[in-house]
Amino acid sequence: SDMVMLADAATPSAEQFRTLRTNISYLSQDKPAKVMLVTSSISEEGKSFVSLNLANSYAIRSKKVVLLEFDLRSPGLSEKLNLTETIGLANYLGDETPIEQVIRKVDEYDNLYFISAGFPLPPNPGEIILTNKMAQLFEYLKANFDVVVIDTPPVGLVSDAISLGKWADLSFFVVRHKYSLRTSLKLVNKLKEEKKLPSISIIINGIKGNAFNSGNKYGGYGYGYNYGKKKSKKRL
Repeated sequence: SDMVMLADAATPSAEQFRTLRTNISYLSQDKPAKVMLVTSSISEEGKSFVSLNLANSYAIRSKKVVLLEFDLRSPGLSEKLNLTETIGLANYLGDETPIEQVIRKVDEYDNLYFISAGFPLPPNPGEIILTNKMAQLFEYLKANFDVVVIDTPPVGLVSDAISLGKWADLSFFVVRHKYSLRTSLKLVNKLKEEKKLPSISIIINGIKGNAFNSGNKYGGYGYGYNYGKKKSKKRL
């Protein structure tokens, strides 16, 4: 299942998302983080998987949460939530569709709402997210939800995540154990040094076996989408 963070789940993966949620509370003690952005370097590192479960980790704590599918190039969250070919961000940003009409309650999970990429997908996703309607969107969401989670395209491939960073309080860069390129860490450092994403932290996904110690039995997940051919370079 793509959703491992359930209220009654006692699996190692669910516990890791509870730990992540707790760690975030320490990161945002001075100013509570309402808007969180999740990105990665390349495809299939688990960015959308992390976004989905991070959002529900707050929803099961009775927070009103909205998950935004801002990968307008190759969306995958809609399929995970069985909400394909619905109106969403592309429709709100590209025409006169009101914000209220693109927000959908996810029936299977309490307190979780979803805004899909939209249908049909825009031909110019990098430009459409620069529209003035973005300010109205986030103003509305911050006023009506406790937590906003933004799932973006990989920042190593397109600039959309950087454009969306101005609306986030915290940003998370997902790397996948034994899959991500070592150059991903250089990209994280560059993003931090140039302040292109706010308060950036790394989430290591898919740690398997005894990666850190012989007692580590946490399994891993690597969900994503196909942006291109995999490169045969050194992996983390």
